[in-house]
Amino acid sequence: MKTKLITDVVSLTTPTLTDTQDLYTLRTHPIVNKYIIRDLPKSIADAEAFIVQRIQHSAGYYFIIKTVANKKFAGTICLWNIDNKNKYAEIGYELLPNFWGSGLMTSALSALVNYAFEELNIETIEAYTHTENIP
Repeated sequence: MKTKLITDVVSLTTPTLTDTQDLYTLRTHPIVNKYIIRDLPKSIADAEAFIVQRIQHSAGYYFIIKTVANKKFAGTICLWNIDNKNKYAEIGYELLPNFWGSGLMTSALSALVNYAFEELNIETIEAYTHTENIP
């Protein structure tokens, strides 16, 4: 399993427990989570458990997005719901609002999609958004 992807703009790395506070901030941010239907972490311990249970022991690929320029945490991106037989995966992502419109997600998406097609032999990638999430 690949643990790091790098572009000229972003670094995608597998989360570790040192990312707990950043993940907690992202996964409880009211604007980021406005259209995401999921249980929000109620504490830092919930975010830590998410890293240990759902990321480090998952069949998917979940990455922290950091800027290359100053190594700031910006968000997350993942391939999940992977069906190797049908060469299919879903992609999901979330970005802190202060990074919106900066091109970071375009760079992260490009890196992960290329990895999925070239290294994982995925042929179909889908993403689903909430119908009210116009941007």
